[in-house]
Parts: sequence; structure tokens; C-alpha cells
Amino acid sequence: MGVVALTACGRIGFSVDGPSDGGVPVDSGVRDGASVEAGPPDGAADAGGVACRPGAPELCNGLDDDCDGIADEGGVCPGNCTGGRFGGHDFFFCDRPATWTVARAACAEAGGRLAGIDSVNEQTYVAGEAMLRGLGAELWIGGNDRARAREWRWLDGARFWNGMVDGMPVSGRFVLWDAGEPDDSIAGDGCIYLDMSAGGAWHDKTCGTTWAGFICERDPDSPPRMRFGPPTRIEEVWDPAILTSDPTMTPDGRELYVVRRLASTMAGDILVASRADTAAGWGPLTPVTELNSSGDDSGPHLSHDGTAILFNSIRSGGLGDHDAFAATRSGPGGSWLAPARVVELSSALNDGAPAVDLPMLQVVMAVRTTGIGDLFAASRADSGSPWGALRPIDELNTPSDDSTPTLSADGLTIYFSSSRVASMGARDLYVATRPAVTEPFGPPEPLDELNTIDDESSPWVTADGRTILFDTSRDGQVAVYQATR
Repeated sequence: MGVVALTACGRIGFSVDGPSDGGVPVDSGVRDGASVEAGPPDGAADAGGVACRPGAPELCNGLDDDCDGIADEGGVCPGNCTGGRFGGHDFFFCDRPATWTVARAACAEAGGRLAGIDSVNEQTYVAGEAMLRGLGAELWIGGNDRARAREWRWLDGARFWNGMVDGMPVSGRFVLWDAGEPDDSIAGDGCIYLDMSAGGAWHDKTCGTTWAGFICERDPDSPPRMRFGPPTRIEEVWDPAILTSDPTMTPDGRELYVVRRLASTMAGDILVASRADTAAGWGPLTPVTELNSSGDDSGPHLSHDGTAILFNSIRSGGLGDHDAFAATRSGPGGSWLAPARVVELSSALNDGAPAVDLPMLQVVMAVRTTGIGDLFAASRADSGSPWGALRPIDELNTPSDDSTPTLSADGLTIYFSSSRVASMGARDLYVATRPAVTEPFGPPEPLDELNTIDDESSPWVTADGRTILFDTSRDGQVAVYQATR
């Protein structure tokens, strides 16, 4: 199948709104096909006729949101970017050189993502605005095939094209490939850009290519996530000769549990370090003998009250591969009772470590089949009852590896690692939220302030959501890092 044409030539032709053709002036804030929402009856209006509200926060959208006669003031737009609004979404048009992954991170920092294009009208708006604003000849957008070679998706996970130039759109989704595209010279590392010399038609290119600019998209009703500050390595548990991973901490911040593995065997043991208070440094790591076995013990997750620990293990009494185990104690600092297999959360597959909410009524974990993990969840009526059946978290799972989840105290936020679409490294950290424990999670967002081109995994977050621990290979050996917000 060829390009879905907008003109007889298979490329977009633009009619620029302005005085010359009798349309609305391009800088007015009203675009052809835009969805303009009226304000309250007594609301003021900016110069383009779009409702503004005195005292409202100014957004990067090309509009005067706060009725002061100025659009996008106060540094609301990312550096070298200008704003516009179309179809209820804000767009940032960024005139700064970047690779696709750098552009993706810049969009995420501004609370958005690289743009996805779902319709003729949206394509016409985005490419037309890029021309009018004088952006460069090649502009990154969000489409890519990094999760699975030649399966093209936007960053919200929506799949729109299968195959190469002779492929097919998915379920009639809008596409605008240029002639001969996608050629996908390196399968699984193709990212899409607008070729402005071809009227904005789509081309694919290796994601590490530096192009002149990029276009971001944001839902204005979704406030930017509170970002973590720069991560730092926890030096007291760092050893360049030993892999150290899977961090979790007691609610009083006085016990830190990790897993250590020797490269020669890769069998893990659970260790703990202690400190007098949160202002003190960590003491030496010591094995938690009552939890460890002769097999692989990994992925410890402390409950939010510190009285239970859940982990996965290959040991006697299991079903052959990693199974879910749990142990309890009277309180932080106490000794653990003998761990027992959690029957409802164990199977003949490779079962990851479970993580629970504060009342221990919601649980999430990963289950691996052929080396690829998927996220699962279960619930129960009270903490003394067995867990219900595990169910896949379909709204978060991808064809790539999705694993090492942890759950917030209220059960409404999940953090996990994934090698999905557009991950900067082998695996990145992601977060997703939901309005209630009975509702599905919304689209996941990468924690790009923590992610690198290396591997990030095993997030764990304090009950107040202010501190995150995770492991990363950025130092040449897997180490434990922390960040706060």
C-alpha cells in the first residue's frame, strides 16, 4: 500500500490562513479545524476570540490564557519552542537540534510527548505550523518501531502501521508516508520525522540521527508530573565487583534491603544495611539468613508498614522456576519468620516479586514466559484472605519486557521498568496512575529525569511518594541509586 494521499501528488498542499486568503490570521490562536471551547459567560476573550480567564495559569499554546494581552509569557514554553493549540491539545514547535531520544526527553520534561498524528486535519495543522514558524527541514515526531521491528506505534502505545513500504495501516489509522517509506534500514530502530521538503510527509530514520527540531504534544487538562531531582548513587552499598540491585526500604528509613549477585553464578541473596536515623550513613550490608536459600532469592519488596516482605525465589517447595514468597515480622527491626510460598501468586512460570499497597489489598507483579515479562495484578477483600486470580494489566503491557513493578501506598500509582517503545536504554522506568483501584491505569509516562541510555530497573517508592530507589547499570556495574522530589 502506498501513501495515503491528501493531494493528487501524494503530498500535503497547505493553504496558509492569513490576510491574503481571507482566513483567520495565523497568530490569532484560532486554527482551521481547531476545537475552540467557550469560556464562562462572563469570561474575557483574547485577541483571537478564544476565551481567557484572568488569573488563569499561562500555558505554552500560542494563546493568552490569563487575559493580560500577552501569549505564552513567563517562560512556559521549553527552550527554543513556541506554542499552539489544535483539537484540544497543546503543541510545542521546537527549533533546536536533537536526536529522537533527546527530543522525547525534552517533551516529557515539559509534561508532554513527541507528537502523534491521528488525522488529516492534525497533519495539516502540524506541518503547516512548522512551515509558518520557519522550523528546519526534518522534524521528529513520536512514531517509531523500537518495541517490535516494523510494528509502528505512537508514544501512547497506539499501533498505526505494520511492515515496510508495502505494509498496511492498522484498523484504518491515518498515515502519510512519503513514496518509498518506510524503508526501515535498521529494523527496530526506526523513528519518524516530518520531511518538510516533501510537504511534511513521513520518513523514518535511525533514532540516533540529529535533526533540526521536533514537535511535542500535551493534553492541557493533564498537569505536569512532579519530577524527581537528580539521582545519586548510594555509596555505602556500592561495590564495582558485585551486582547490587532490587532496593527497598522500611518506612522509618532505617533499613535498606538489596540483592547482591556474583557474576560467576548470578544467584542472588538478600542483604540489609541499617542506620541510626535518616541523617546517618548506612552501615555494612549483612545477609538476611532467615530469608535466603541455596537458590536465587531476589526482588524484595517491603510492605509500606515494614511488617511483611515479599520476594521471588527458586528453592525447595517451589514449582521449579521463580515463585512468590512472603515472610512477616512484628515490626521494623525485628527478625523475620520463615518465608512461605504465596500459592495464589505462584505458577510454573517465572513469577516476579509481588508488591502491595498499604492495606495489602492490592498486589502487582511481573510474570515471564519466554524471557519477556508482563505486568499482572490481583486483589482481596482483607489482608487475611487469599489473593484473587491474577489478571494481566492489559493497558500497560506491551510486546516488550514490562517488569519489576511497585505500587504506591494508596494503590493508585504504579512504577515499573520496560524495554517498550522508545526506551532510552535497555530498560527505562515508567509511572502510571489511575483514579481508583477498580479503574484501569492511564497511559504510562517515562521517568526521563532518571532514565539513561543504560539499564534502569526495580523502582521502589516511599509511602509519601517523595523518594524513589532503583537500580541502574550506568556505572558499568549495576548499582542502587536514589532521588527525591
